[in-house]
Amino acid sequence: MPTCFVAVTVPPGVGGSLHERARAMVGPEVRLVPPDRTHLTLVYYGEVAPAAVGPLGASIAAVAADCPPLRLAPGSAGRFRDGTVLWFGLTGDTVRLARLRDDLVLATAGFGAATAAGDGAPFVPHLTVARLRRRAAGPGAAFAGATVAWGASDRFTADRLTLYRSAGGRYEVLDELPLAGEPSSGG
Repeated sequence: MPTCFVAVTVPPGVGGSLHERARAMVGPEVRLVPPDRTHLTLVYYGEVAPAAVGPLGASIAAVAADCPPLRLAPGSAGRFRDGTVLWFGLTGDTVRLARLRDDLVLATAGFGAATAAGDGAPFVPHLTVARLRRRAAGPGAAFAGATVAWGASDRFTADRLTLYRSAGGRYEVLDELPLAGEPSSGG
């Protein structure tokens, strides 16, 4: 059965910039994430029955309706999973982003979100840009320690959440849910 997750999709131009920066920082043993697949996963649900997709989308929409659009930008480089997953962190409205993620977990716990968030690991907002074919200390260590100078064109506004289904390495958009809350004065 396909799995589902909710994410912030990165605009194509920003995805392309991330891709090019990562390409310049690592060697051929790295599989880069295609620019059009760059996203920030907020909650991974695992397998969701087809009949539950509509109610899951409605729960996500209710949370999204209370959150204003978020101003985000790529930040520092890092790595996960024994150094085989390379990513760029995010800066900007990250406090509101973490609150949005927490609200989504609470509102959608019945769809598998509770187990996804229940592992005790802190939420690290990031955009995966590459995967090493094997654990290779050189590219991963060099990438994670790199300083990147980002430009104004790399900033973006997250104005919607996307509910995806993933099957066989393909992503299918099930729903796009606008962030529609009123901006607050204190981000």
